[in-house]
Amino acid sequence: MEGAFSANTGRALKADLHIYTAWCAEEGRQALPAGPDTIAAFVDVMAATRTPANLVTACSSMAGSCGAQHRPYRAACRHLKF
Repeated sequence: MEGAFSANTGRALKADLHIYTAWCAEEGRQALPAGPDTIAAFVDVMAATRTPANLVTACSSMAGSCGAQHRPYRAACRHLKF
């Protein structure tokens, strides 16, 4: 991922992934690979404090970490409406 994004984008991606993995650890969930239930629960929790644009960015960060073809991620995020 180094060099693929601007420095600011790279920091934002790392920060989003850190928030997600910390939440998973607190909840006793497996962060990666992310299951649909885990992703949906994380988005529900984040929706209470984040704007829709921030949620989209966080989901994009998770997608990059899981890989664009990661099926459980795609199955969960396909149903998200912001």
